[in-house]
Amino acid sequence: PRDEPWVVYRANARLDQETDFWELRDIPAMPAADEVLPDPNGSSNTFYAYHSDMPGDKFRWRYDLSSEDTTMTLVTRFKAIDPGVNGIIYLEPRAFGWRQKIRINQSTIKMERADPVVEAATPFNWNDEMHLLRMVVDGPETRIYLDENPEPFLVGTSSTEDNSSFFEYGKSGGDDYGAIIDWIAIDLTGAYAPGEGTPLPEDLFLSSDATLSLLAVDGLEVAGFEPYVFDYTLSLETSELPELSWTTTSQLATAVAESPSNPEGDQATVTVTAQDGLTIRTYTLNYLLVNIDEQELADWLKIFPNPASDYLQVALPPGEQAAATIFSAEGQLLKQGLRLADQARWDVSDLPAGIYLLRVEWEDSRLQFYKLIIQ
Repeated sequence: PRDEPWVVYRANARLDQETDFWELRDIPAMPAADEVLPDPNGSSNTFYAYHSDMPGDKFRWRYDLSSEDTTMTLVTRFKAIDPGVNGIIYLEPRAFGWRQKIRINQSTIKMERADPVVEAATPFNWNDEMHLLRMVVDGPETRIYLDENPEPFLVGTSSTEDNSSFFEYGKSGGDDYGAIIDWIAIDLTGAYAPGEGTPLPEDLFLSSDATLSLLAVDGLEVAGFEPYVFDYTLSLETSELPELSWTTTSQLATAVAESPSNPEGDQATVTVTAQDGLTIRTYTLNYLLVNIDEQELADWLKIFPNPASDYLQVALPPGEQAAATIFSAEGQLLKQGLRLADQARWDVSDLPAGIYLLRVEWEDSRLQFYKLIIQ
């Protein structure tokens, strides 16, 4: 009903097969993709994928409007079908006396019928995860919002008058176009920015959170852990594999750990999959197996003073050189790219008092580890 908000397509089938309000206008003879995809995370949610890779072919659907309609709000959730496919979706409202054409590509969104033409680079990668796009049409003006940010991403005023009453979604000519669609919601009761009008149905929003709120090794939280930092280095003093534990930020996400058979010089990973099944993030733990109490500096390598407070000095035979890295006792990377050569001097005045691990990587790829004390 046009006097009620949010008519919704939910990607349980192709647009025209699931609903009676989307009409299939054009379809390629051999589409590269025309299928419903199950949620790889195992939920009951599904996605619809369309893809046409033939130049000039059209693959689009039409939503008919009436002369009584005066505004339109559309919100859709989707992602690119493949990094190698530049075109994603085109939107074409031809209603309310005006025509606009919006092309969404991998890197930009463009309003082709605006005067002047407006185009802007998108602030994210359409391939990484699903994103929300809101299109608001109010007479000749069209506004685009991304991920429900209340500030318009793009605003254009049409220069083309048109007496039609419909809206089209999909691919209109061009070359390679394709997308994975989660849902499309249309509200004809007003031109609403994010936060205005009737809220979108709550069941449309599968969580895309694929982060951890806690990551621990043998019951102790990884030093310096942050949900959006995905790479860590840990020093181990025995060859016994540590036990990993974690908490996902969203209770609807799942996580799987993969540990090496031997921690020496290897890594473990924790891969988190969001409820939407398409957002996946991997945390990597790089293991350094070393007993820092048993290793001594070679007679011909001297790093002093140790303990130190302001600086460390290197004494090394001429011609010998290596790269050095300093870690905290918990394995957190603190300084890297240090040049290990005769007379090299390192500033360590910014390190708090404590015990640190110095990793030395020689030109022949040998690794050695030494204990440093800062006081």
